[in-house]
Amino acid sequence: MRKIMGSLLLAVLMLPLVSATDAVAQEEEGGYALVLTISMSPADRAAYRSALGDLATAAAANEVTVPWWAWSHDSGYTVVLGIENMAWFDRDGAFWGQFDEGSQAAFRTVMAGIDREVTSEVTRGAPAWSYAPADEIDEMGVAHVHHDWLKGGQEEAYNEISKDWVAFLEMIDYPYAVDCMRTVVGSQKITCVTFADDLSRFTKGLLERWRETVIRWEHWNASFVKSMSYWPGKTD
Repeated sequence: MRKIMGSLLLAVLMLPLVSATDAVAQEEEGGYALVLTISMSPADRAAYRSALGDLATAAAANEVTVPWWAWSHDSGYTVVLGIENMAWFDRDGAFWGQFDEGSQAAFRTVMAGIDREVTSEVTRGAPAWSYAPADEIDEMGVAHVHHDWLKGGQEEAYNEISKDWVAFLEMIDYPYAVDCMRTVVGSQKITCVTFADDLSRFTKGLLERWRETVIRWEHWNASFVKSMSYWPGKTD
C-alpha cells in the first residue's frame, strides 16, 4: 500500500511538465508518482468518492496496469498514481486508453457536475531518506504528510539529518514506514509521509537540527480510502 499520485485524468492530460535538474535526476533513484490534490465542497465529496470507487472497479475489470491510492483529508482528496517514468506523460492513452468507453464516460459525467480545484505535481522517491520496518504493519489507515522547503545551501545538511533520522528509526525499531520524495515537477520541496494505523505513536527526533535547515514547513493528516483506490490484483 505504501508504494506511494479538472478531474483525475484531465489533470494528467493538462499537467505542465518542467524537466528536473540534472543534479536531482542523478541523485534520485526511487520511482515516480503523479500526485493530484482535489479540493471540493463537502456536498460534492460523496459523488466524487462514489465515482472514483466505480472507476477502481472498472480498472480491475479492464486489467489496468496503473495503480493509484486515494486519501481523504479536510479539503477533499489526494490521489497518488504510480507511474513508470517521465516518458509516461508522452504516451497517448497511458491511462484512459486502458478503460472501456463506458467507464470513461461515466466518470467524466460525474466530474462535470462537481465544482473542484485540482493541483498536481510529480514526485520521485528518495530511498536513502525513507524507512521500512522489519515487520511492516499490513493495514495502514492514516498518513501523516510533512513538507519541507529548504533554505539555500542546506541540501547537504538536510541529507545528513535525513540519513541520521532513518538510522534513529532503525535503532528504536520504529513500527511505521516512512516514504520520502522530492517534487520534480511543481513546488520544489521534500515530502515525507509516515503511514500508520493511528496518529498516536509518532516520534520527534532530531527536531532542533532539522529546524536549522528549513525555512518553511507544513504537515497534515489524511485517511486512506481503500474503496477509491486501485492496484493490479485488488480483489475488493
